[in-house]
Amino acid sequence: MANPKSPAAPNVLKNNAAKDDHIGQDGDFTFTIEDLLKNDPGGANKIDGHFFFGDTAADRDNQADYLTNHGIQDNGDGTYTLLSNATDFHYFTQIGNNGTWSNALVDVTAPPPPAPTAHDGNLVAKWDFENHTQAQGDNVGTPTGFWNLDQWAASHPGIYGEDADNFGFTSNIQVHGEDGHRALDTAGSPGNIFLQAIPTRDGVSGSTMPDLEAGKTYHAEVSILKQDYSSNPAMVAAGTEGTDPDAWVQFQFNDTVLNVHASDIHVGNEFVTFDTTFLGRAGEDDFQIQSHGTHDDSQGLLIDHIQIHEWLI
Repeated sequence: MANPKSPAAPNVLKNNAAKDDHIGQDGDFTFTIEDLLKNDPGGANKIDGHFFFGDTAADRDNQADYLTNHGIQDNGDGTYTLLSNATDFHYFTQIGNNGTWSNALVDVTAPPPPAPTAHDGNLVAKWDFENHTQAQGDNVGTPTGFWNLDQWAASHPGIYGEDADNFGFTSNIQVHGEDGHRALDTAGSPGNIFLQAIPTRDGVSGSTMPDLEAGKTYHAEVSILKQDYSSNPAMVAAGTEGTDPDAWVQFQFNDTVLNVHASDIHVGNEFVTFDTTFLGRAGEDDFQIQSHGTHDDSQGLLIDHIQIHEWLI
């Protein structure tokens, strides 16, 4: 005959001292055993040895499995958290020190599942400036795959060409570094640069800006460095202390603009990544690089690479 004081006794479900509960309906998904027992009579408000989670007495010896199977996380500090797969569960509590056991149902509203994490998909475009030689020093002219818009800007007053002091676009473009570590200088020694990646829709040889899918999200990132030679007396004396502190670069991907200022980079001579997302457009897709603040300075921010990936959600 079963012990009438154990949760397996026949009268365990006949005692209605424990009251049913609700968790999660108010957006609070963490609870304690004390929370479950608050609406039970005083004699049921006992925890140590007098409470367990379960639908039957057999669950008393398998608490970890019961919680896992019902989507409940034991936080190890007396609190429990409902996971997105949480389901309704029962608990048992004993009335008095050695009284009968009572069973209650807990109605659960689980939290929504976590939002999926977006991540990079296929690489659709990359510019790394590694296809430039230094046969004539650092001067390379317009990088392969780009149009230089300096003359276009100068010939369109009211858009770019009306303020040479602020824009000062140049054709004297440089790529610094050795193989595998080349970087485009956004100052043209001196002068700002203004480049547009050649769109494939134009059918021009050497095009590098692909035809993207209209309305689809893409992830663009740029790797950029602030030059700092302030601790080198010889370079300072030669006028090459580093990137002009007022220098900044505008990267425009279709209708989305990413601005990177020298002041955004807090460590010199190390490449830092900045990124944005943008939408592909119907018709010709556009990518431009436009620098600012170096119309009379020979050292700008250095761009190691620009990449565009599909953005998967």
